[in-house]
Amino acid sequence: MSSFASTITNASATAIDWRGLRFLLVEDNQDHQWLMSAVLRNTGVEVAVVECGEDAVGLVEETFAGGREFDLILMDIRLPTMDGYETTRRVRAAGYTGPIVAITARAMVEEIEECRRSGCNACISKPFERQTLWQTLADLLPRVDGQSR
Repeated sequence: MSSFASTITNASATAIDWRGLRFLLVEDNQDHQWLMSAVLRNTGVEVAVVECGEDAVGLVEETFAGGREFDLILMDIRLPTMDGYETTRRVRAAGYTGPIVAITARAMVEEIEECRRSGCNACISKPFERQTLWQTLADLLPRVDGQSR
């Protein structure tokens, strides 16, 4: 976990008040789940983790029925049974309007375009540097001063 989970140093990322934000991590690899969750929780983010698209859609729908909605969704593209593209389309169809960040090991032009067509706001390629993650998230979330990026 060393360098990836170390203290945030990116100035624009530190402009975000991460405390109290609620993220959904859709990731089937348990090592990636653990690492991403730990990194996010260290900044004060509340993280819900699911392993498949069906569970992601169900959890998002539950939040509309009385729970607190997610501020951001991190979506692995290669998921079992329902891939991240279809999961994103269904989450959007369910009414989720917040940012969705695709996470993929194959960030070729075609894949990035498909991520955007399915409803993702951004796409990052695995493995990624922590600065890439924080910058992407910071670009999609309101800053501490209330300004949008």
